[in-house]
Amino acid sequence: ALVVGHRLDREDLAGHLAHGAGALLVIRARMGGLAACNEAEAADALARRHDLAALARLALPLSVLGFALAVVSGLSMFATQALELLANPAFKWKMLFLMIAGGNAAWFHARGSLKLNDRLARLQVLASFFVWIAVLSCGRLIAYV
Repeated sequence: ALVVGHRLDREDLAGHLAHGAGALLVIRARMGGLAACNEAEAADALARRHDLAALARLALPLSVLGFALAVVSGLSMFATQALELLANPAFKWKMLFLMIAGGNAAWFHARGSLKLNDRLARLQVLASFFVWIAVLSCGRLIAYV
């Protein structure tokens, strides 16, 4: 039963992370200019900022909720095999990438990147995307390392 519970916990954790990352992906796509918008919006920078702010109000709470659920699931999984996980290189890399993702998110919001929507903000968004891919990949590798 513990093995089955552990397996379900990993699947839940991946699902929670996917929900959080999916919500942020919408914002990342919009900031990068990949999301659909009409020509008038593309020409008007003020309208783009307004639309981005409205999108953030919808997507960010979902991302925070998904991340919170992932933390709860992850901590419960960690509690069952803490010593094993602490010795696992994939787990160590995952924790490093999580810290980088958290630092990037804190910096993004502290500097007001969502409102600025400048080149640095778009680089932060791109970096965030790849860091979260690394987090998810390392999480999947934990079972095989």
